[in-house]
Amino acid sequence: MVIVMASVRRIYIYVMCLITLIALLAGVTNLTGVLLAVWLSPHSRYDVNTLLWARRAFAQWGAMILVALPLYAIHWTWAQRMTKRDEAERTASSRKGYLYIALAILLLVGAGFAARLIREVVWVLVGGETSAEWPSQPISWLGNASFAAIGWAYIWRTIHQDGDYGEEVGWAANWRRLYFTLAALGGLVMMTLGTARLLRSILELLGPSRTIYDVTGNWWRALLADAVKLAVIGLVIWWPAWHGLMGWARRSPDERQAVLHKIYLYAAVLLGTGITLGYAAWLLRLGILAALRYAFPPQPPLWTQIARALSYLPPGAIVWWAHWRLVRSEAERVAEPPEAATIRRIYFYLVAAVGLGLLWYGLTDLLRVGLEIGLEAPRQSIDVGRRWWQEHISLATALIAIGGPIWWIHWVVIQTVARRGDDAGRAERRSVIRKVYLYGSTLVAAVLVLLNLATVVYRVLSLLLGEPLTGSIVLQIAEPLATAAMAGFWWGFQGWAIRGDTRLGEGLTKPTHMDDKRRAQLQAELEAARRRVEELERLLEELERQP
Repeated sequence: MVIVMASVRRIYIYVMCLITLIALLAGVTNLTGVLLAVWLSPHSRYDVNTLLWARRAFAQWGAMILVALPLYAIHWTWAQRMTKRDEAERTASSRKGYLYIALAILLLVGAGFAARLIREVVWVLVGGETSAEWPSQPISWLGNASFAAIGWAYIWRTIHQDGDYGEEVGWAANWRRLYFTLAALGGLVMMTLGTARLLRSILELLGPSRTIYDVTGNWWRALLADAVKLAVIGLVIWWPAWHGLMGWARRSPDERQAVLHKIYLYAAVLLGTGITLGYAAWLLRLGILAALRYAFPPQPPLWTQIARALSYLPPGAIVWWAHWRLVRSEAERVAEPPEAATIRRIYFYLVAAVGLGLLWYGLTDLLRVGLEIGLEAPRQSIDVGRRWWQEHISLATALIAIGGPIWWIHWVVIQTVARRGDDAGRAERRSVIRKVYLYGSTLVAAVLVLLNLATVVYRVLSLLLGEPLTGSIVLQIAEPLATAAMAGFWWGFQGWAIRGDTRLGEGLTKPTHMDDKRRAQLQAELEAARRRVEELERLLEELERQP
């Protein structure tokens, strides 16, 4: 009962601390903007009824601060006194939850204002025109970012003063891992996008279409300012978070095999893979269209499309390569626990499913185009000119070229493990994620076969029964026929994989919990036998000592 009451008390205190902290942040940041706007920007957008507006804003946000500040001080002082009386209070998961949530909120607020400030500074440095709120807004952004940074530093200092940083257990450790995982992922995304936009601004500025967007040249200034903002803020957030995650992973096997650690690595690999292959497919499609002498429209310019694709390839490839090396090195270092195996399977089957979908769609569309052109469908019924088949062939070929290797590489890795006869192979074959992938794709294929074959038969029977034909019969049956044929192929392929799992004994293997139960029973019998042997040896020694 005492433990329950202590938990309820902690939840109340830290929820109130979090609510009042958010209210205090809102009050300080808004009041700072209001005061600086009135003081430094007399000709700003607040010209109309400036005095009335200032009074209302000052009263609103001033009241928020006057109420939130003492409430926060009371509850936070209460929390700090409890930690001095009882060591369990310093290590409580509810306290760690508050500290890391507050850390995340302060980081978001500070990063948001710092990003605005960086963008404005870069914009002015490259010759952009200042707004009517200059310099009140940049100064308010600097002040608010500084206020958030001071609050973040105080919370960070409190975390270290608790004395268990990096050694937490249970949910207390999970709060720390969650904060660093989300910070590392968020910073990585911003840094990757910022670097790509920076490369794009350089390519477009040097390219032949640099004067298309804006005769004043502001398009590249805005693009460059946004790129620097994302890259700088992303780097500042990602670098310490990444070092924290990797540092704990090097020192502790538990941290290295933690679920959130694996989530970060596989999410980063997925991010790099998606960016690299997505824009590689787009660049390949443009190349195929150019080879087919496609008439590109004037907007957007061709160089803009090429520059966008080229700018994302290097950062995406670097993110993929760096994190994939970490995944491989950690997999070779220690045995994989069940939780880490689940994260690995989610990644591999998810990427395999995406690759299969791209390959499936590309092959289907290419087969459809081949049927329509090969069966000499009327050109005027398809489209005027060559644009129709050029667009479809280029897109289908790009999807096949990208989706095929994605699916094949991941499928080979999956099948290599699933075809093994050891415990790892049995665990792979009976995993829920594998079953969802195999039976889900088989179900999709079966439904597509059913619906599209029914459509083909319906249209052919309607024609044979004398229904008037509107348009070309080839165009009416080419798409469903191609869809049914390709779905039938994948239906058979996935069915072959399911049959292979069954043939290897997946269905005859007892569930894992039954194996554990039998192992525990045998161990108990072995311990009992050892105790019996020890007792018999003792009796034998007593008999030998008797005269």
